[in-house]
Amino acid sequence: MILSRIDLAASRTRRKPPLAEPEPPPQQQPDIPPPVQSLLGSIAKSRYGSLDSIPIVLGVDETVCHLDRATQWHLRRDACKSSHAFRLASIMTAYWLLQATKAGTEYQQTTRSPVLSIDAFEERPAQWGMTKRRFISKLEEVCKCDGFTT
Repeated sequence: MILSRIDLAASRTRRKPPLAEPEPPPQQQPDIPPPVQSLLGSIAKSRYGSLDSIPIVLGVDETVCHLDRATQWHLRRDACKSSHAFRLASIMTAYWLLQATKAGTEYQQTTRSPVLSIDAFEERPAQWGMTKRRFISKLEEVCKCDGFTT
């Protein structure tokens, strides 16, 4: 009888395995209306020549600029009755531009290239002729030009 109570108490204190949580549904990509896509595509083609040649740096920079417009609208004091529409347009433009940048040649080549190890990365400046002294000198030069004091 004592053993059965111990077994009963042990079974109550044993943790049950957690139930498997259902997987969340896949996130749906936002749909950008085709006329807006074609307009954004023609603007990007006029700036970069083709959609495949959007540089990562410029694409991300413009994306951040559009997101900044959407999120900091109240600070710009340009609010008008249709500010919600402008926010939505900025967010759509940022999303489209980021997707176009990711579909571009530079991004695709970058993601396919093997990742550099830290050792290999540290060897690169020596191959380019950059010494520590030269690096420090250039860094001080840049800091002086930007008004920083060292």
